[in-house]
Amino acid sequence: MTLVILFENIGLVYSHLAKANQTEKFSKSFRVIGLSAAVSGIFGTSPTVAAAETQAAIVSGGKTGLTSITTGIWFLISIVAIPLLKWIPDSAIAAIFVLIGGLMLEEMKEISPRDLTESFPAYLMIAFIPFTNSIVDGMAIGFILYPLLKIAAGKRKEISFTLLAVASLFVVNYLLKIQLV
Repeated sequence: MTLVILFENIGLVYSHLAKANQTEKFSKSFRVIGLSAAVSGIFGTSPTVAAAETQAAIVSGGKTGLTSITTGIWFLISIVAIPLLKWIPDSAIAAIFVLIGGLMLEEMKEISPRDLTESFPAYLMIAFIPFTNSIVDGMAIGFILYPLLKIAAGKRKEISFTLLAVASLFVVNYLLKIQLV
């Protein structure tokens, strides 16, 4: 679960800041989220995660905390509608999930197919998430494959220590899972 929170926040915070043209604030934002996750573990509460709803506020031009407060107020008001939402059949929500998936795949256009050491791990991540039924397992495939392909292509210098550490942790995680089974 921790890895899902970590990677979800990395993706959401970076995309939010990119939409607001403020990518220089990434490290500060991520430090705050990291602190929140650590403190939530101490107190036994749910960690703070970046909300996808924030993207709508940013795209609409919201740049202050007032947009967050307004969104929060509307969420509180929507509590009274929860009993009505139970009347909506689950099958009606399927179309929304398909639409969200399509919007998520829209970012694939940013992946350059010219360098297979970059694109192939990204495409495999996207494919393996639904096949493994796990966001973490799908991402692990890409994180393990990326440095392996870079090394095989003679591009070892393009791999950071942090990336090697994360890939190694994923490998150790899978080796431990095999040992436990």
